[in-house]
This record gives sequence, C-alpha cells and structure tokens, in this order.
Amino acid sequence: MKPFLSTLLFLTRLPFPHSTDANFAMKASLPFFPIVGLIIGSAVYFADLLLQIFFPSTIVAALLLIILFFMTGGLHTDGLIDMADGLLSHRSREQMLSIMKDSRVGAMGATVAILYFLLKWSALKEIPAVWRFEVLITMPVISRLAMVWAISLWPYARKKGMGSAFKAEGKWPVFLATLISLVLVYLIWKWTGVLVMGSALLFTFLLASLISRRLGGLTGDIYGGINELIELWVLLVGLLLFNQ
Repeated sequence: MKPFLSTLLFLTRLPFPHSTDANFAMKASLPFFPIVGLIIGSAVYFADLLLQIFFPSTIVAALLLIILFFMTGGLHTDGLIDMADGLLSHRSREQMLSIMKDSRVGAMGATVAILYFLLKWSALKEIPAVWRFEVLITMPVISRLAMVWAISLWPYARKKGMGSAFKAEGKWPVFLATLISLVLVYLIWKWTGVLVMGSALLFTFLLASLISRRLGGLTGDIYGGINELIELWVLLVGLLLFNQ
C-alpha cells in the first residue's frame, strides 16, 4: 500500500490516515497517478451534483475550481505559475530554472494564472449535463497520466529536486499507468474518451518535447503545469466534440 499512499498524500490534501514512512515509496507510485485522478474526479463530480441543486452554473463552476484547488493544495497551480514565469522570461536555461525555483510570483505567472482560471471556469460552466459525468471524472485521470508521461519519458532538468523523487527505472510505470487510464477512460466515456485521451497525450508529447529542448529536461514545476494544462485540454476538447 505504500506506493498508493505516497501518491494519494502527494497529489491530494485529503484527510487520509497514513503511516509516517509512506512518502518513501515515490518511485513505485507512478502507476497509481490515474487512480488518484479517479478519486479526485469522482469527488468533483459528486460535488457538482450537490452544488447544482442550490446554485446557478456560474457559481457551480467557480466552486468546482475552488474544490479542485484545495483538494490538491494548489500544488499543480503553483507549478503552472512557476513554469510560466520561467519559460516566458526568455532568459538562458540557467536563469529560467532559477526563476522557476523562486517562490515569488512574477507578472507572467500571475497573468497566465488569471487567464487559465478564466478559461477553465468558462469551460466548466459550459460542459452540458449529458456529458458532465464523463468529463469531470476522466479529466483528472487523463491529466495525471500526462504527468506520468512527463516524468517517465523526459530527463530531469535539475541535479536534484522534489520531482526527481518520482524518477523510476525503465518504462514499466508509464506503460502500466497508460493501460490503467485506458481501461478507466473507456469504461467511463467509451471511444470518445479514448479519442480525448489520445489527443491529450499527443499535446503532452509535443509540449514536453519543446520544453525539454529549452531546459535540457523537465522539472517538478513543469509536471504540475502540464497537469493543469491537460485538465483544461480535456474540458475544451470535450466541448469541441459535443458541439459537432
């Protein structure tokens, strides 16, 4: 159970009882990323059902953003902000890595965060009732799989860091996580979900390759940023498919 507990404790802030040594199983935890995503997605979906009884869609979308933020402790949002500050600074590799390590929020990070939440709020508000179950539950599954791809398939840009704790030997974690995600997404959303998942992984591959070329690898902030961008991607592609 240690790998699962490590994943649950790292990716969420759920009040889950755990042993003090659970965090020592990070390298074996990658296949559990999609399962934790399923837990997050299920919580968001049931919150959505409850909130829609009392509030209009605009308020529900805002509250879902807040729930997602606090369920993860803002971990991935922080990564997105740091990623934007670093990559959009157009500095040297060393300077970009230094900027991302800085705890202060820059103008680029703040601007990207505002635009990101505005677009995500709009997408959450517009997801039709007939597809809310599929989209809300599979969104965190696919985004956590994208993180597994980013961690497993590209080198780590720093000599050490929080993200390096997840680097495992071989490609078995990404294969197993992809298989688990494929089964979950197909059972929940059938072939439409598989199509969305495929497009998300293609976007992940292109984005991670571009960033890795600039930084000489990826970092923990990049992993978190990719998670946030893939959540938004699933929402937008789901809306695009629904409107066809």
